[in-house]
Amino acid sequence: MAGDESVLNRIHDEFRLFMRALGDGESAAWLAIDLTMPQLKSLFVVWRKGRVSSRGLAQVLGVGPSAVTPLVDRLVGHGYARREEDADDRRITWICPTERGLSLIDRLQTLRREQIGKVIAGLTQDERESVLRGLELLRRASEQYYGISRQEDTAEQRNTIKGDL
Repeated sequence: MAGDESVLNRIHDEFRLFMRALGDGESAAWLAIDLTMPQLKSLFVVWRKGRVSSRGLAQVLGVGPSAVTPLVDRLVGHGYARREEDADDRRITWICPTERGLSLIDRLQTLRREQIGKVIAGLTQDERESVLRGLELLRRASEQYYGISRQEDTAEQRNTIKGDL
């Protein structure tokens, strides 16, 4: 329907503009990161999974396994990740986040939380509740669409994920 498309365009535009405004407040921190975008993407995958094999990382990133080796080498060299031999299968090497890698992700998430806090501080309580309700609706719709269940996202849980992807 034409009306649905118009609403979708407005939602997309508002979200894009919100993320741009939020990003303006965070740009200095992001620009100070000593990683390339592919390295940072790799670190986020490793962080999100808790641990991942080189093959699994390559699949998520959509690259060949040989392209992952230099990315992981740099993450290890910077101290953001470490390699860990699989106890049961010597052919598998796990890539795991280090404390430094977890700390970087935590700093970025803390910065985002602080920026959002500053932004919503200018809203009334009713407006904050409206924003929360809208985000809850979007989260539930996306979980339903992608067939995922809600999980708390704690460092302890990320680090205890078993399996490869």
